[in-house]
Amino acid sequence: MVPLENITKTTASIKSALKQLDKCSEKILIIVDKDIKLLGTLTDGDIRRALLKNTPLTHSIDEFYNKNPISLEESKFSIETAQKICIEHEILGLPIVDKNNIIADLFYYQTPTTKIQTNSSSSRLLLDIPVVIMGGGKGTRMKPISDVFPKPLIPLSGKPMVNHIIDYFNTYGINTYYLTLNYKSELMIAYFESLKKNYTIDFVIEPFFMGTAGSIKLLESKLPKEFIISNCDCIAKTDFSKILKQHKEKKSILTVVCSIQHHQIPYGKINYTDGGLITSIEEKPELSIPINTGIYIVNKKVLDLIETDKLFHMTHLIEKLIVKKLPVHCFFINEKEFIDFGQWKEYEKALNLIR
Repeated sequence: MVPLENITKTTASIKSALKQLDKCSEKILIIVDKDIKLLGTLTDGDIRRALLKNTPLTHSIDEFYNKNPISLEESKFSIETAQKICIEHEILGLPIVDKNNIIADLFYYQTPTTKIQTNSSSSRLLLDIPVVIMGGGKGTRMKPISDVFPKPLIPLSGKPMVNHIIDYFNTYGINTYYLTLNYKSELMIAYFESLKKNYTIDFVIEPFFMGTAGSIKLLESKLPKEFIISNCDCIAKTDFSKILKQHKEKKSILTVVCSIQHHQIPYGKINYTDGGLITSIEEKPELSIPINTGIYIVNKKVLDLIETDKLFHMTHLIEKLIVKKLPVHCFFINEKEFIDFGQWKEYEKALNLIR
């Protein structure tokens, strides 16, 4: 039988569908009517297209789910047949229905793993693109351990943070990395020089704290037309080939990986009119917002706008691009696809996700 976590109705909101996709291991929702008859399917790609149209999270999924799903009647089911259909149509999952089109089961072609270490490159498109990892910060949110270690070397489940990032990008066949350094740079260089590596890594040392964008300019002569930038304390467990595809299709000069985060406000929200007349109270409302993960796909043209004589962050760069009306786009991922280990509270949460 299809797990209940994979089934929803057309009245569900985009927000609730996102949460549901976060919970289910098979990243596909089956849309049914009141009689559990198949109406369609919904994936994160469908939701991403809705959000790119600036659709509110409170909007129902009715306009955005796939109303012409490919399904297989259970009397004709075999694993070989189901696999063949998924491969031919490039779909994640295949609803299995009875003769009355009532959902009987869900066949998932390739079960995704939540463990970063075991992600296999066999199911990924190989990417010929370098990664710049921003590793020069002081890691003040990770004190007191960052007083001894530079943040990228802080251990997480048996190995330094930066290794988790490189290992993840390695699953795409990426073997060229640049690491921007400042704080305790000698420890970082000594660490990587001591490793046996199947990739190349080059270092650039900031002459002063240049910010999350400033030091990229120092790599100008080495970078190709497009490259990935990543903070040293986070991972986006998503398909980077899809990000790169969207980046090219939209002719973006910079694509920001954004995660939809849900935060419960621990207080009652007061709604009021002029004069302070209270109209209603919302008890502990939930706020859902897209946040900047600190991971980007970048066109080299942006380097022309980076200032190197002062602290210059990626936010400064993005603001400049917006003012100049250059195309900057979001690529949306779910809450649990973003692993942040850059502060103690998130570090503890990441320990569970990274195992």
